[in-house]
Amino acid sequence: MEQAIHAIDKLDRMEARKRVEIYFTAKKMVSGYLKVYARVLDEWNFKNKKFLLSNPWKKRR
Repeated sequence: MEQAIHAIDKLDRMEARKRVEIYFTAKKMVSGYLKVYARVLDEWNFKNKKFLLSNPWKKRR
C-alpha cells in the first residue's frame, strides 16, 4: 500500500478515467446495489423464518 501511494504520480489520469467510465456506470452501480439488497433481504427472511418482505428483484417461477 505504501508503495502504491508513492507511485500515484505515475498514473495516467486519462486511462484511469476511461476505466472508471467503463466499470462504474450508473447502470452497473444500480445493478450491483440491487443484487446486494436482494441478498440481504433473502438472508434476513431466511434467518427470521419470516417472509413479510418480498424480494421484488427475485425472478418468480
